[in-house]
Amino acid sequence: MVRFQAATGNQGRIDAGRTLCRRYPPALGRVSEDVAWAPLTKVKKQELLRAFFGYCLDHEWTKTNPAKSLSKVTVDDVPTDYFRPDEFAKIIAACDTYPTNSEHPEIRRQKVKALALLMRWSGLRAGDAIKLERSKLKENKLLLKMEKTGTPVSVLIPPDVADLLHALPNGNPRYFFWSGEGTADSAYSDWHRTFEKVFAEYTRRASIGFLARVTKNAPA
Repeated sequence: MVRFQAATGNQGRIDAGRTLCRRYPPALGRVSEDVAWAPLTKVKKQELLRAFFGYCLDHEWTKTNPAKSLSKVTVDDVPTDYFRPDEFAKIIAACDTYPTNSEHPEIRRQKVKALALLMRWSGLRAGDAIKLERSKLKENKLLLKMEKTGTPVSVLIPPDVADLLHALPNGNPRYFFWSGEGTADSAYSDWHRTFEKVFAEYTRRASIGFLARVTKNAPA
């Protein structure tokens, strides 16, 4: 619609709005029923549609707001689970042994462990932690703004975790983990794949421990 308006001026915007008003209503039901979106995504789409048709109604491009009749989407909030201290210790141990194709495997494993500990003690989301700048850590005090909310945050992390972070080598001295090249999404995807390997190693080690206990306690 924006491109159409740029080419045709204000009248084009009006014509485009009227056209969308005519074409959208028959397909609105799909937002709540047929489209294979996650429930929360459907809620956001409904909000956008209601706002759009409210705008059209204000400009007399339509007589009603058909999006108001959309059925309510049920979103089941699943509480985020957490790792017990013993489980987290095993995850950190897995960081030291997970398989990696890095040219410098020990450095890579050190950075993976540091990232896991940073998220554990700072509460940062993965995306925020990956892009953390060195200037944000003063001794063991993090001075931050959460990316999604912009809320300023001051967090104390354990001195040994801070020391590990300060000692991390990185190609871009501005950041602890990010190269600063490419997009933040690509960096997140790269680390996501790395942690998939870490958790695979964690599962493997846990399975070995379980089998060892079963074998030890098996009847003769």
